Amino acid sequence: MDTARWQRWQTLRPRLHRDGISLPAALLLKQLKSWLDSDELTLEDLLLDEHGAVFWLHLHHPAATILQLHCQPEPVTPGDDSLRLRYYLQADDMQPGLRGHLLGKAASLAANSGMATRLLQRLAAPLPWLAIDQQHLTLHWRDIPAVQRWLHTTVLGYQPLHSWRIAAVHTCHDCLRLQLKRRQPDNQG
Repeated sequence: MDTARWQRWQTLRPRLHRDGISLPAALLLKQLKSWLDSDELTLEDLLLDEHGAVFWLHLHHPAATILQLHCQPEPVTPGDDSLRLRYYLQADDMQPGLRGHLLGKAASLAANSGMATRLLQRLAAPLPWLAIDQQHLTLHWRDIPAVQRWLHTTVLGYQPLHSWRIAAVHTCHDCLRLQLKRRQPDNQG
């Protein structure tokens, strides 16, 4: 395998750490595109850095518009099997022409109203593990089919990953870092 192919292969693989896992941006983008791309929406790009994540969404209807969805993970609540991301939308300043610029500004204004929330809810409707309200995206990560497959894998009659939970979420240069922690058994005194 040549070096370029090896590097490309590496960008699409999770990296294990002693206390968790890192998911590369290329892997996340590929999976999210398979879930979200449609006649109405194309996920163009994803940037992950220490400040959070930025998604470039190309809306095709009613008029072609590029929006940036900025997300920042919130601290994980112990015992909660969901991840909350604070978000806001803004128009991409690089849209061509006066019409594109004006549509982008109108989209930015609408993004600060309930219209953006309703639009995101409609676009994410096929994803039952994602809930959207006015300021947050809530990801019920244990309900994602790809994750369920791993959580319910049985080894010698035991499900080793079932008792793990996400303790912390961080974004860094081109990856999403999930710190894992074993669930504490309930005290049955």
